[in-house]
Amino acid sequence: MIGKNKPNFEPQADTGDFVVIENGAMIKFTGKKFEDKKYYRHSNFPGGLKSITLGEKFAKSSADTIRDCVNNMLPKNRLQKNRIKRLTVK
Repeated sequence: MIGKNKPNFEPQADTGDFVVIENGAMIKFTGKKFEDKKYYRHSNFPGGLKSITLGEKFAKSSADTIRDCVNNMLPKNRLQKNRIKRLTVK
């Protein structure tokens, strides 16, 4: 996805390919991650901390869950937004 296998690779340039994930709803998680892993968000109001488990998030939208996981694995720089746009989950 980043393009490190290409001869014209430069770390500051975006020369990667598109990535398509098929059958994203059939992905497997090991251990008890489905029940134990939690995602948090806060509304910046007092008592505004919300949490959701991986199972609930995956049931709502498996594509968004996979996209969030891949986005957290990418380097945190100004190319991250363009790289995640090239990810398609079916």
